[in-house]
Amino acid sequence: MKKRKMLILCCAFLFAALFLHSQDAQQKEIEKRQMTLLYGLESDVIALLDTLIKEEDTSFSKDIFIVFEKTNNSAVKEKIFTYYRILKDYTLKPYALQILQDPYDEKKQLVSSIFSYVADLEIKEAAPYITALLKNESEDYFDMALSAIGKVGGADDAVFLAEYLKTGDLSIARKQSLMRSLGQLQAVETWESLVEIVKDEDENTFVRMYAAEAIGNMKKDESVDILADLFSQQDVNLKTYAVKGLSNYTDEKAVSIMLDAFKDNYYKVRLEAAAAAKKQLLTEAVPYLIYRSENDPETAVRYACYESLGSIKNDEAKDFLKKVLENTKINDTARAKAGAVILENTITDIYPSFKSVVKSTLKDDKLKNLRYALGKEIAKYEIIEFNDLCEEYLNHKDVATKGIGLDIFMRNKYPSLVSVVREIASNEKEGSNQRKAKLALEKSGILD
Repeated sequence: MKKRKMLILCCAFLFAALFLHSQDAQQKEIEKRQMTLLYGLESDVIALLDTLIKEEDTSFSKDIFIVFEKTNNSAVKEKIFTYYRILKDYTLKPYALQILQDPYDEKKQLVSSIFSYVADLEIKEAAPYITALLKNESEDYFDMALSAIGKVGGADDAVFLAEYLKTGDLSIARKQSLMRSLGQLQAVETWESLVEIVKDEDENTFVRMYAAEAIGNMKKDESVDILADLFSQQDVNLKTYAVKGLSNYTDEKAVSIMLDAFKDNYYKVRLEAAAAAKKQLLTEAVPYLIYRSENDPETAVRYACYESLGSIKNDEAKDFLKKVLENTKINDTARAKAGAVILENTITDIYPSFKSVVKSTLKDDKLKNLRYALGKEIAKYEIIEFNDLCEEYLNHKDVATKGIGLDIFMRNKYPSLVSVVREIASNEKEGSNQRKAKLALEKSGILD
């Protein structure tokens, strides 16, 4: 009895020591990062910002804003704009608008990051300043402004762009950019101008195909016949973008062409057909998707069809994906892709089969590549019912397998597996997995 009490007491002391050590290490790392942001070399600050962007760490947002207000270094400001852009944080919106009013005294790379910031966050208040740069035909910023206006502009901006197309001797590259922006703006006021371009056989092919996409995005019924005619032509790029444009329509003619596109000799047309089926959740396309999944000579097309089937997920589509996952005669890459699609689309009725396949890979080292691939996919999602799989990964003798188990735990924070992870964290023989286990416990907040 006394021995048992002593053992319990020793374990308690051990866990307390681990807890304090981990907390102390975590606090020291936070303080180190704060000091780097406030007092570090510009190169060190940029390197840390890259790390925080990769980790999607928002905890230093206030410290980073202080750096932004104090620094005169353009490269640091550029990286800070990137940080807030990726985190979808509007903190720098007033500063972005201020600089866009008069960007000429700033470094071009900084202004470029600001254009990306207002575009990705769709800051509509930036539109007048961006349009002004376009109207002034500022060579330094015209192309950047052109790319951004498609995300933040309105109908008036679209009309301006359509009129601009008719003026001057524009480069092919600039025409293409104009088309893409008009496609994003989806302003029906420009439809007739774009139709003229689509029909103009003397116009550059790439300009015509982006115009086709643009009129498709506007969803005017009149576009279907125009796009259908474009699909009947021999140019593979025009055919591809005709399908892309038609993916916005559900009428019989549009659907018929999209299904016909699955039979096209050019693989990019077939890829676009798969994308259209996914976009529309087109059940009529399921037999085509299955056929192409099994027979297409291009891997990209086959896997695109997997993804479309995963999105549609009717019974026929789900049965096919399940069969691919379970089929030991199919290569591991294809089985892993099917598994990834199942998880991405939360097809829960295939989860029992998915678990069975994973468990078979855990018992057979000949299937370790499939084990790794499926484990990495599991680690992307929070799935309560996969705690038993996580436990088997954690208890596996293979180092890489155990590491993937820690990734799964880090995502899901299974309470029943905390003791297993703590055991790994306390074992010096675990090497890199020991460090990873400590990190997993810290990031999960279990030690807090």
